[in-house]
Amino acid sequence: MDILTRGRRRFEIQSLNEEKAYLQAEVTFFDDDDLSPAPAEIRDQALSNYRALSQLGGTRESGEPNLEDPQLSFQLAQAVPDLNFLSMLLRQRSESKRLRELNQYLAQYIPRQQAIERLKALAVTNGHGGRPAGC
Repeated sequence: MDILTRGRRRFEIQSLNEEKAYLQAEVTFFDDDDLSPAPAEIRDQALSNYRALSQLGGTRESGEPNLEDPQLSFQLAQAVPDLNFLSMLLRQRSESKRLRELNQYLAQYIPRQQAIERLKALAVTNGHGGRPAGC
């Protein structure tokens, strides 16, 4: 099956029920504990990182983010392919902390991806700075 879902609320699994052919679970829903808005400089840095990431090929960009969203981090994180990192962000209960984590992650991820893109561009030139003969 190819099922596409959209998350509406965050939850933690309390217990699993494996009696049927499909998993069922008891869950507890949760929201942020810290409802204060993130500092502007952290938001601005995250937006700058998001735009830099969006310019790279192969990202899951979802368009221009809604800057009025108090949980902007979730929109920005949609461009990140690392499922373990995304899972960690979902568990985080503070927008400021999520944005800080996102900024730290992207500060390492973006330069690596830029290097990969440069190598991909160079690979088609066969290491000679131009396209190989016959291409």
